[in-house]
Amino acid sequence: MTLKMFLRIVVSMRIVLLLPAISILLLLNSSCNDDSPNQDETKKTQTDAKYVNKWIYENMSLYYYWNTKLPRKPDYTLSPADFFESIKYPYNETTHDGDRFSWIQESYTDLLNSLSGVSSSEVGFEFYTGARPGSGDNSVIGYIIVYVKKGTDAATKLKRGDYITAVNGTKVTEANYTSLLNGSKSSYTLTVTDAETGLSSPVTITTVPTYAEHPILTSKIFDPKNGKTIGYLVYNFFASDNGDNTYKYDIELANLLETFKTGGVTDLVLDLRYNGGGAIQSAIYLASALVDRDVTDKTFAYNEYNTGYTEALIKYYGNSDALSYQLEDKVKNNSISDLGKQLNSIYILTGRYTASASELIINGLKPYIGDKLKLIGRTTYGKNVGSITFYEKNDSRNKWGMQPIVLKISNKDHFSDYGGGFTPETLLNEFTLPFQPLGSEQEPLLAKAIEQITGIVAPLPASASKNVGHEPRIIGSSFDQKKGAYQMFVDEEKFILQQK
Repeated sequence: MTLKMFLRIVVSMRIVLLLPAISILLLLNSSCNDDSPNQDETKKTQTDAKYVNKWIYENMSLYYYWNTKLPRKPDYTLSPADFFESIKYPYNETTHDGDRFSWIQESYTDLLNSLSGVSSSEVGFEFYTGARPGSGDNSVIGYIIVYVKKGTDAATKLKRGDYITAVNGTKVTEANYTSLLNGSKSSYTLTVTDAETGLSSPVTITTVPTYAEHPILTSKIFDPKNGKTIGYLVYNFFASDNGDNTYKYDIELANLLETFKTGGVTDLVLDLRYNGGGAIQSAIYLASALVDRDVTDKTFAYNEYNTGYTEALIKYYGNSDALSYQLEDKVKNNSISDLGKQLNSIYILTGRYTASASELIINGLKPYIGDKLKLIGRTTYGKNVGSITFYEKNDSRNKWGMQPIVLKISNKDHFSDYGGGFTPETLLNEFTLPFQPLGSEQEPLLAKAIEQITGIVAPLPASASKNVGHEPRIIGSSFDQKKGAYQMFVDEEKFILQQK
């Protein structure tokens, strides 16, 4: 008996109202699988949509975290995208209960690529959309570059803090800012105001057809100050690899942290302000290097699934081990550094887009290192739930992929109540004029961390000091335009799905 068969038996005991409805609908619609070859294209499209919708509802009934909230009589005539939205549990802004993160895509291949940091037609930079820092004019809207991506054409022509006011001659506005850079063009001509000179000029960049971003943007070890050696790491998403199953990103991160250890790092500044989440297992590998693993209880986090799936897992495995994540000593055959044994403090730099697996790091570290953990920046996003990828690899009628929420995650103390985000001990925004490079001791958030660690105040440039703490109007970003932004997902080795 496969696990999926076993799961259906167990879950059926719990979801007595939902599964009979599914069975009836499957029987009523079984004739859809016998379409005649002469049917017109419209009928075929409708039939395939119902076929996909039945697959969506069946899996959501078994695995969705809020499966008891699913409608009993969904409208199977809708398109798969609309059907998926129609059965999600609505989110409540006041209670922070409900689903604001599940999503579906017509191509499961595109979905899998996005989770590994692989994109098509990559412009080469991430941005905020809003008024230019320090301009005092909130009516003019543009793109504020927050970082450029290595190996792209943009990385050779643009830099952090540059301000884009037009794309291919069209001014950036509140009405069009989400669409101007979302096409599949091979190049864009941007009107760019230089971060340092304030002068504007046209800059043409070539996009990258297929691009795999590396999660480690930059890292460095600063010279010792007052007996403290600070390591700095900008880590922008959690992924094991680019989809090739080599775990190369996790291994490179483990090696980098070991370099920090041998380099005598006593205090770590972990920059997660642009990190919207990713693979839970990669977050566990990172956390494993940041704590003293010589402890009896090595539990880092607990997963809470829906009742039926929880019971199925416990019965199938004979214990509750599948409901927790433990600190790890190795990733593949590579040792994970024990850097945490020599760290006096860990400072995490946060922002409005620090979410999901990044917040798991914050929440999970607290029981282990307590007051040694400090946050500087803005209140984080507030995502304490995780998802899993569903797709049918060899089904010609169904190429869809969906990423529904299947769990809530807590730390070893079973705390998971951070739907409103984590508020830093030191609230500070990153805006200066000009923006300081990430890793610069004059960049406001990093400068504040260095000050708190060493007691030495890093003077900001005269042109920038008056703008610190004055955030311009921000209306969006490239981060929240991404499909599945703020994701935290479980890999299939941890979340046992169906036998494919």
